[in-house]
Amino acid sequence: MTIFKAIEMISRALKSVSLVYNVEILSICL
Repeated sequence: MTIFKAIEMISRALKSVSLVYNVEILSICL
């Protein structure tokens, strides 16, 4: 596994996590 692949996977994981947090924050605000 190359470094670029690892960085890509990490960035994807961070994006999905941030999406979940945004949805939770929106549901709390609403």
